[in-house]
Amino acid sequence: TGFPDAGFFFDGSTVSGSSHWFREQFIGADPMWNVTNSGGSSARCLRTTSPENSWQCLMAQYIASHLETPVFIMNSAYDIYQLQTILKLPCPQHHACTAEESGIINGFA
Repeated sequence: TGFPDAGFFFDGSTVSGSSHWFREQFIGADPMWNVTNSGGSSARCLRTTSPENSWQCLMAQYIASHLETPVFIMNSAYDIYQLQTILKLPCPQHHACTAEESGIINGFA
């Protein structure tokens, strides 16, 4: 059984719905990392994903179904990094959020 040593980051849109900021960072960094073109990602994922979407083989939610080793994923329900970085939620601490923002957080968890 595998145990990831980093976060299980999702490809979510910002709370404004205007972009997939975190996805764009992966797409932009992949040429520098050379992971998808060098075969450094899951070969199963790369074989079943179109070349223009090969960036998906860098992100946990897309690559997980291609893993052959059982994986135990442990992640906090309220990941402050994902709330601030992926969702671009304007309240950095849960206790400072509006009712609407709290609803978004609960939906993301």
